[in-house]
Amino acid sequence: MVKWIISRVTDLLIALLVMTVILVGVLTQPVLNWSQANEQQLPLERSALEQELRALLAIPVTYDKSSRFEGTAQELANRLSAIGSLEQNDRSDGQKVLRLRVGNPAAKKLYVVLHYVVTEKPILEVAETTLSLIELAKAVSKEEDATALQLNLTIFLHPVDGLETSLNQVSLAHAEQLLQSKATADDPVLVFMPGLRLPEAAYISKQWRYFSLLMPGGGNNLAIFGRFNDMVLLRHFKKALFKAGLNDLSSISIPVNFPNTKPSPLKAYWDNHLAAMLLRPNILLKDKNYEGHVRFISAFYTLVKQGY
Repeated sequence: MVKWIISRVTDLLIALLVMTVILVGVLTQPVLNWSQANEQQLPLERSALEQELRALLAIPVTYDKSSRFEGTAQELANRLSAIGSLEQNDRSDGQKVLRLRVGNPAAKKLYVVLHYVVTEKPILEVAETTLSLIELAKAVSKEEDATALQLNLTIFLHPVDGLETSLNQVSLAHAEQLLQSKATADDPVLVFMPGLRLPEAAYISKQWRYFSLLMPGGGNNLAIFGRFNDMVLLRHFKKALFKAGLNDLSSISIPVNFPNTKPSPLKAYWDNHLAAMLLRPNILLKDKNYEGHVRFISAFYTLVKQGY
């Protein structure tokens, strides 16, 4: 009898262990690829990156309080308009929108969203992310008709006051606009929110605590937060970036149908059946010699050029 009980308990423990491994695998989507990454580094001068980063960090202190928001928008617009045709809009609720499309116009779309919060003091993470996305757009613009994807970069500028409401409003408006332009659940929307606490800033729900042990950490090159419905797309996306040189990736795919979840930027896309993923490029913060910046920009350039 004792042996039988021990045997059944052992079977249950083994079954529980197998279920746990499967659950962790489904939620975190590990990339098991034994082939060597095909890194294609862009010829970016690190001294030029450093100079431009300093210029971006200097923007907030260049203007006084009354002109800082307009001045920051104009500074970014000048940089983007030098790359391609730029669309600028002022929203009635106080945000500014900058849109740039580069790459093959007939190709599948890759939507990249940057939420830029205009602050009195410069935020390193904001400047580094902005610099990297601008350099990515520059590189893609030189391959206008030869890319597998078209890069659609949208920068939302927010004032600090009423930030939570502002983030939710523009995300909902953007999701509705994407639906009108025939975007589908197969078109990933990559959301960057530098300088904000993640993931709580993008998906406001107490249920995050249930996944705390599986959450991507700050030690990975890139952390990705997505919804369970998009786990196949997320996996393809991760594998493409892994092959392009970002071989230290971490992600989590979570269910999103929890009750009493507050409106939030990611939820605005998810409620409209769009595959929004929150990205945090830790590689930009960890490497002060700009090697990480070059790898990050190069990997996303390869993604746009070759597809996923």
